[in-house]
Amino acid sequence: MSVRVSATDDPRIARFWRDYLEVLRLFRILGKAHPWHRRHVEAFIHDSMRLFPASGWDVEMFS
Repeated sequence: MSVRVSATDDPRIARFWRDYLEVLRLFRILGKAHPWHRRHVEAFIHDSMRLFPASGWDVEMFS
């Protein structure tokens, strides 16, 4: 199955999604749930603009 990595050719974004999907696999999240998780991460990143400075509190407030 082919996984959409990103809408851009930026290797940093591709690496982020590759690593993120690997974390989902490590936590045994079913593959059919990956798109749901990705949509929520994309919404969080869009709202926060930058992921790096986000804290655990930011994630809790987003939920």
